[in-house]
Amino acid sequence: MVKEKFQDLAVGGQAVFEGVMMRTPNAVSISVRDPKKQIQNMSFPYKTLTQRYKFLNLPILRGMINLVEMTKLGTKAINYSVDIGLDEEPKENASKFEKVLHSALQIFSVIFSFIFAMFLFKYIPLLTSEILSNNFVSVSENYVLFNFIDSLVKISIFALYVTLLTLSSSLRRVFQFHGAEHMAVHAYEKDLDLTVKNVQNQTTLHPRCGTSFLVFVFLFSVIFYTFIPKNPSFWVNLGSRILALPLLVGFSYEILKLAGKYSHTWMFKLISVPGLAFQRLTTKQPDASQVEVAIHALDQAFKIEENAKS
Repeated sequence: MVKEKFQDLAVGGQAVFEGVMMRTPNAVSISVRDPKKQIQNMSFPYKTLTQRYKFLNLPILRGMINLVEMTKLGTKAINYSVDIGLDEEPKENASKFEKVLHSALQIFSVIFSFIFAMFLFKYIPLLTSEILSNNFVSVSENYVLFNFIDSLVKISIFALYVTLLTLSSSLRRVFQFHGAEHMAVHAYEKDLDLTVKNVQNQTTLHPRCGTSFLVFVFLFSVIFYTFIPKNPSFWVNLGSRILALPLLVGFSYEILKLAGKYSHTWMFKLISVPGLAFQRLTTKQPDASQVEVAIHALDQAFKIEENAKS
């Protein structure tokens, strides 16, 4: 692999079941270790909507679009990894009925996940703030404090949720692959040869991680929601915050991009601290075999980049 050709490329990824998805500007690569301990891979050229349609590449808007695209890609990667990791029949070889049923279940899963997420991270935090506001004058008269409590509850729920996930051995392995993904990206960004030894010497924490993004959204909401007037009705407040979520995501995405680009400056180092702290929950130290999978995914993505440039 001629890695030196690609040092200007932004690289990111995601842990999946028994594997890693890597994404470069023109490619997506998913490497998974199957039950026979062989690494299987699915790679394909990929350009985002903002790459294909330049008018969409606007600050704030591109963050909203990126979230939708990454959710779609992440779902595809997870489905592939489960098929390979559990040695199941790929959906491409399934019957028409099985494909329709699988698609219907996916749609239901996305809808249920969204409702569950809104309940955990919107309804419960806002309800907690409302209850405290009704019982404490200091909260009812200080909207920033009201929103701070809302944010603090979100972060607490997130921390508890992730901690509970680590109790599962299979999900703990996903967190190890998450660490392997970060370590491989660090080695690439330092222009090191992508060997197991070089990658294992890197940190499992990375400022552009999705965990950092979520934590930053929670924290930035303290400021963001202060500009949304508080309504006497709890349900109106809840609805307005859900409707404003895409804008919050868009603003947070822009700041996270800056944090990644200027991670060497004191200001963005400070901004990155909460997210990096939470990554200690969502990443674990991988073993050599997991690091190999992350390197394999990155190698395959670079092969597509090389073909795109030739």
